[in-house]
Amino acid sequence: MALCESGPVKVPELLRRLLLPGLPPTVPFPGGKPGFDRVTAYVYRHFAEPQRVLAALKDLPDEAYGGQDRERITAALVLLAQGSWEGLEKALAVAATDWRDLLVWSGLGNPDWPQRLDDVLGAR
Repeated sequence: MALCESGPVKVPELLRRLLLPGLPPTVPFPGGKPGFDRVTAYVYRHFAEPQRVLAALKDLPDEAYGGQDRERITAALVLLAQGSWEGLEKALAVAATDWRDLLVWSGLGNPDWPQRLDDVLGAR
């Protein structure tokens, strides 16, 4: 809520995110996962339908991660998608075929991937 002369008013979510970018969205992560991680923040900034994207990421089976760091794989998916739902569908298809291709094509396939994540998503 914001204050105006007549009292508090509701600020639309998009406007709130633009004016107060450091605050997480008021819509919780699908599945009620605690916290507001870097990938979630990236999705809210770059996708028109963030909840749809986050729901798709939440539904990934454990095998999709190939034993890799979960943040690394989910970041690779959203980076390769470049902000579009269609791009995410293509990235998911790549991941289903071979998660290593996903990492290479998203720029997270090299040993410096933790630094790249910090550069793109912000430091932890």
